[in-house]
Amino acid sequence: MRAVASICLSAFPRYSTFLLVAALVFASPHLASAQNTNNPNTSRNANTDTSNSSNSNGNLNNNIGGNRNSNASSNPSGGATKMPECPPAGAPEARVTNVYKDTNPQPSGSPTQAPYIRDVELGDIIVVEGANFKTLLDQAACERKNVVLYLDGRPLKNVTAYPPTDPSQNILKFTLKRTEDSRDVWTYLLGKPSWDGRPVWVSIGIEDKYAVLALNDNKDNSTVHLNVIPHGWFIFWVILFVLLVFGFFALALKSNLLRDSVSSPGGGARRPFSLARTQAAWWFFLVLASYLFIGIITGDFSTTITGTVLGLLGISAGSAVSSAMVDANNSTPEASATQAAATAAVNARLNQLDTDIATAQAAVTANPNDAAAAQNLAALTKEKEERSSQLKKLNNQSENFFIDILSDANGVNFHRFQMAAWTLVLGILFGFQVWQVLAMPEFNGSLLAELGISAGTFVGLKTQEPTTPGT
Repeated sequence: MRAVASICLSAFPRYSTFLLVAALVFASPHLASAQNTNNPNTSRNANTDTSNSSNSNGNLNNNIGGNRNSNASSNPSGGATKMPECPPAGAPEARVTNVYKDTNPQPSGSPTQAPYIRDVELGDIIVVEGANFKTLLDQAACERKNVVLYLDGRPLKNVTAYPPTDPSQNILKFTLKRTEDSRDVWTYLLGKPSWDGRPVWVSIGIEDKYAVLALNDNKDNSTVHLNVIPHGWFIFWVILFVLLVFGFFALALKSNLLRDSVSSPGGGARRPFSLARTQAAWWFFLVLASYLFIGIITGDFSTTITGTVLGLLGISAGSAVSSAMVDANNSTPEASATQAAATAAVNARLNQLDTDIATAQAAVTANPNDAAAAQNLAALTKEKEERSSQLKKLNNQSENFFIDILSDANGVNFHRFQMAAWTLVLGILFGFQVWQVLAMPEFNGSLLAELGISAGTFVGLKTQEPTTPGT
């Protein structure tokens, strides 16, 4: 570089200053690189110092409440992390001596309460007393795992002790709460609920291992009585639900809430009941009852509605809307004229049947042993019943609930019966599963498709249903 500078200065004396500055700018990166190459330990030593400084500050607190325990300290010589020490092989095993409800929460380390209350429910705080808890906590710290609550030998993941407690006190407190990670355990504990509740053995242990045994294997003092159904809230919601149901049925009896949207029969008679509206009401109250039942027991009122529930409500609502549209399309002047003519014909036949039945009744009275006369009277009586039913249908008049929802102008038909049967069966399965697992059922796509096909068949054939008998 010096030789190049000398040549440039001698060759171009007028630009000597400019050329000197340019040479220095060009050469400076190469000089720095060469310097770094000649001193390879500079950057490495700097990084090593930074790493040692970072490792020397890695100190994690030991949380007795069940958080992952690690106590790391730097090694001055090499910066290696020191693992928490595990309890020695001969350390005394932890044991549970007493379990009870914390009725008057006290600061950590305060004396235990008496008398002990062992009736608990979701949301309560459980106090677990025992011996040698330090061994268990040290082992959890060694394995970097949580100490969690166990109910009937099943771990409640993420249900750790709170507030943190001095292990020398041998007391841990846990809140009975239902989380996503512990949903299966609570399904086992709360499923098939009874009014009297159930006994539950309470213990603690390292997650994914086993529960700590009771002292001398005596579980009497470590068993609580879990009130599955909170009686006060349950009675309140049941009363409210019953009032809603009675109010609904009172309106259904006095109005057209559950009846077909056809023209009024007049004369104080009522319209026939609607299968589609009845199905919609069935699923509405079944889902509402299930929602309240699950929420009362689990306290979960926000995540219980599933895709199956929305599908069932959607199918029933679609059936009701489609059925109403079909009834509206059938209410035409031509259909009304045809229906009036059929009504006149049925009335005439009923008048004739009254005369024929009176004659047949007289023949049977005159000769009780005349089998032909008795058979004729039975046939005429049966035909009158059928014609009377036809007349009510022609007049848009209700006969009774089951006849209304299952029949058209010619009587009971299969597509109506199929829809009613599937609605009843799936409703029973729905309610049983809610009671068993305290969750809204998840029907597979085939079941929902079956109900949808039944509803679609009903709506499709309803458009072809005769409005007059014999057509």
